[in-house]
Amino acid sequence: MKSKILIGFALYYVRYSTWKGQRLYLEDLYVCPDWRGKGIGSQLFEAVIKETKDKQLNGMVWQVLEWNETAIEFYKKYNAKFDAEWINCSIDL
Repeated sequence: MKSKILIGFALYYVRYSTWKGQRLYLEDLYVCPDWRGKGIGSQLFEAVIKETKDKQLNGMVWQVLEWNETAIEFYKKYNAKFDAEWINCSIDL
């Protein structure tokens, strides 16, 4: 029997903003260290973007710590917007 291992996940939920309407909130995007750099994070993130579109939400939001330069550079590839204080990110769809 072949065993299966969890190598990453995206945890999200739908939230409501009084200004923006329904948006997907990405609570966490995680890839195990040994699997990073193999495109898995991109696949997960793009699946979350697709879910946002499929649910016809107005966009998605998440937070990233200002010291996490690797993650910030990753999100920049998606033209994410960054807030100077909390580094809140969003993609309008």
